[in-house]
Amino acid sequence: MGNYKNYKKQNTKASETRKTVLELLLEWEKVGGRFDLMLKGVLDKYNYLDSRDKAFMSMLARGCVERRITLDYIIDMYADTNGKDIKPAIRNILRMGLFQVFYMEGIADHAACSEAVLLTQEKGFKGLAPFVNGVMRAVLRDRDNIKWPSLKDDDKSKKIYYSVYYSMPIWIVGILIKQFGAAETKVILESFLTRSGLSVRVNNVSDTETVIKELKEAGIDYSVSEYLPYMINVSGIEGVSRLQSFTDGKVTIQDVSSALVAELSGIKKGDRVLDMCAAPGGKATHFALKAGDEGHVTACDISDDKVWLIEDNISRMNLNNINAVLNDGTVFNKDFEGAFDVVVCDAPCSGLGIMGRKPDIRYNASFEGINELAGLQKQILANAVRYVKTGGTLIFSTCTLTDTENMGGREYILSQPGMKAAAFENIPEALKDESSLKDGYLLLKPGIHKCDGFFISKYTKGD
Repeated sequence: MGNYKNYKKQNTKASETRKTVLELLLEWEKVGGRFDLMLKGVLDKYNYLDSRDKAFMSMLARGCVERRITLDYIIDMYADTNGKDIKPAIRNILRMGLFQVFYMEGIADHAACSEAVLLTQEKGFKGLAPFVNGVMRAVLRDRDNIKWPSLKDDDKSKKIYYSVYYSMPIWIVGILIKQFGAAETKVILESFLTRSGLSVRVNNVSDTETVIKELKEAGIDYSVSEYLPYMINVSGIEGVSRLQSFTDGKVTIQDVSSALVAELSGIKKGDRVLDMCAAPGGKATHFALKAGDEGHVTACDISDDKVWLIEDNISRMNLNNINAVLNDGTVFNKDFEGAFDVVVCDAPCSGLGIMGRKPDIRYNASFEGINELAGLQKQILANAVRYVKTGGTLIFSTCTLTDTENMGGREYILSQPGMKAAAFENIPEALKDESSLKDGYLLLKPGIHKCDGFFISKYTKGD
């Protein structure tokens, strides 16, 4: 058991940051919910901590969720439990320790090991401290010689290997390989583990230099998107919300892929636009800017909380040509029938295109869930088609990658009387050679494209 006795003699305690992360992981496993929101709640609660401590907590907590399949593979390989389950607290302590060992720079191996032992003791499992110490030390001895699943030149073995090595449920890997092939799937999976940061949309292009100057002064790394010149990629997104440009409504936090929906929609000055699933309002406010003062945007969502998010964005940007409305997209609204030049349906989906931003999506999604979402989309799209006026435009988009949701929704729209696929306008130069464009839609893939995974398609309504 190595030097466990030395840890036992030390009159020290596990760090508060690690204890907080452990409690967060256990709470998330117990009650579920959106991990990103739970993590934000913890970081807000401990806002008084040094920025380095908060960054450590964020990386460790997120990493243990993101890399859970990989970490559990290693734990199960080295934990001789004779078929007995490992207690949730102990498994999470080991995940935390091993994540620090394999994926965090600047953390000494002995510190990761000793903190794991101390956490075990303080959680009331002193009798399991030697077990934790033993697993940690066994892995440390073999850290450069972990026996990963065999990687052969066939899709079956690649599916198993990719699942373990890139920490992705095997059924999702299977979908990706079937749709995109093993080579592109590898790039996509790698991107989910390496992408960071977000983008901000400069609402008025003339403010771009002012925003860039403020980003520089705040020490926030940035780069201008090659797709849209008014989109700026940033790191340290938490700092953006504190910028004067954000408070003044000059910038909106939004991914480039989401901004492309408005850019490709063909919305013109004076258009009446309906955003059927609008929260939190990033796209809806973008539509309002495109429609101008002579146009109008009706931004809908299904709950008071979501409508409030939209209203908050409208207020911050001081927009007068948009209103937020409580409306269930699955229920036909007679007042909307044939009333809009452009209807946008950014439909509820499995979110597999944004797993790099929300790592818990991979554990919450399922085959059954995807099929249910595809059915829900068709209910909403049935109404969307009726809301578009003759000669108007329908935009159908998602932040997922599955054909069941994307192509299924597209096929449904094209099956409706008068609906035809339409060509995009304002295609960014860097995207003009995309193969999917020839089929009338744009599929953005993480790692292949410099943005989240997204599906965007456009249709017109004839007589």
